[in-house]
Formats: sequence, structure tokens, C-alpha cells
Amino acid sequence: MPGKPIFGNPRRPRLLSDLRQVKRGDAQLREQLLQDYQPFILKTVSRVTGKYVEIENSEEFSVGLMAFNEAIDCFDERKNPNFLAFCEYVIRRRTIDFLRKTKNDARVYPFTCFEDEDGNFQESYLVKENEQIFIRQSETVEIKEQIEAFAQELAQFGITLGDLVRCSPKHKDSRQTAIETARTLAGRDELYQCLMKSKKIPLVELAAAAGVRKRLIEKNRKFIIAVCLILRSSHDVLRNYIPNAGEGRDIR
Repeated sequence: MPGKPIFGNPRRPRLLSDLRQVKRGDAQLREQLLQDYQPFILKTVSRVTGKYVEIENSEEFSVGLMAFNEAIDCFDERKNPNFLAFCEYVIRRRTIDFLRKTKNDARVYPFTCFEDEDGNFQESYLVKENEQIFIRQSETVEIKEQIEAFAQELAQFGITLGDLVRCSPKHKDSRQTAIETARTLAGRDELYQCLMKSKKIPLVELAAAAGVRKRLIEKNRKFIIAVCLILRSSHDVLRNYIPNAGEGRDIR
């Protein structure tokens, strides 16, 4: 994997003053910042794509580099004094947009916007205030509308977006098994209809159909229901973050 973000770089304490100077037109310092922060750009892009990214002949890195440059121009320290956090957000959004437009292998960004590098559901689209979860106002209209509609669907099962932040499977294998179980639930009409009618997972029947233990379903109930709802929905943006969501027959 690329090197760690250069938080220990001796230039860091001067970063805000450097940014002010760049905004005043110092092109040479801009180029120096782009050079100094290449490890940070590489790591951020790699986390989004899920693969090793090289500087040479890498479209993804070029996108990240342009995003870093864009972040310099758009950064307003009066609103957010943490440039690197803002920059990471811009790089992630531009990289995700690039992957979607070029239709690269969907497996390189399953749940990218929702997971950290350990596979935990994170709040990339969300912000927490006073123990309540809100959708960031800065997200695109399409994504914001789909997340809001999804949140309403989850509420019918007593599940919140905050629940998903806390209860997503932490290990890759467990998460993949839960996703496959959710795909079985979404793909079997009799199981899905039972879920929608009772607002409960048909535990015995799903365990048999998916070939998993009931304990696994119980442990990951909220996550399985959430993935099932996405698979059966018209939320195409959210469906893109589920590995191989389009495989097999259309279950919507």
C-alpha cells in the first residue's frame, strides 16, 4: 500500500499559511504542495478503489491529483480549518465519480462510501450531532434523496442509519456472508414478502435457503435487512456499493 499520510511532514505546521500564499498566486508553491502530498493522495485514492495505485500511468491517481488541486482552490479555512480532512473528502468524491462514469469493476468499491478500510460502516454521507444522525447537506441531490428514502424504509423495521453505523459486520468474510444471505432474502419472493408483511426475517426458512446458521442471521439482522431493501429497491446509486449487485436475475 502507499505510504501513510504525511502528517509528520515538517511542512504541515505551515500548511494553512502555504495555502494562503498559493491562493494569492504562488504557482511554484502549489506545485510543491502537490508533490509533497502525493503519498496522502495515493492512500486516499487506494482506499476508495480498494487496490494499489501507482503514480505512473494511473488515471485514478490523476483524478486524485486534480481533486487535491481543486481542494486547494475551494478550501475556506473560516468554515473548516482542517484542510486534509476537506481534501480527503474531495478526493474520495471525485474518485468515486470517476469509477462510476468509467464503469470500472464494481468489486473495487463495494460500499466505498459507507466503509472504512477495515470494512466498518462509516459516516461518509452522514454527520452526527447530539447523538442523532443527519445526512450531509453537501451531498449531491440524487444521493441525498436516495439515502433519505432508504432511511424511511429502514424506519419501518425499527432501524436507523445510526444503527448501521454501529452494527455492520466488522470482518470481510462475515460481511460477505451477510450480503449473500441478504441476496437470498431479496431473491426469494416468498421470503421477501414474509419480511415485508411481518417486518421480521423468516429466520428458519432463510437459514435453510442460504445455508447459514440462524445465529449469523440474528447477529446481522439489521445489516441483512438493509442490504435486502437496497437490492429490491430502485436506489441505483446505493446498489452500486453492493458487490455484484447486478448478477443473476433482476430482483427489483
